[in-house]
Amino acid sequence: MIIHPRPDQEFKIHEAMRSGLIENEAELLDLGLESLQQRLLTKSRQSTEKPKEKRSLVELFDPLRGLDLDFERNPSTSRPVEL
Repeated sequence: MIIHPRPDQEFKIHEAMRSGLIENEAELLDLGLESLQQRLLTKSRQSTEKPKEKRSLVELFDPLRGLDLDFERNPSTSRPVEL
């Protein structure tokens, strides 16, 4: 397989080799493939997760039952208007 990196990619590869992050291009390819494998695993886990089921309002507020909460509206929410 022949890979032709862009000039900016080639520059980054040489910088990584000069700084000692990688020894050669093959090690770079290994790192890239490991990263790709991790992404594939993450994606496959996300696709196998069950979507959250939709809940009704009754089910949503059921844990609050018996707490004596007052859900009444405040009838006076605006300025008084003189006619």
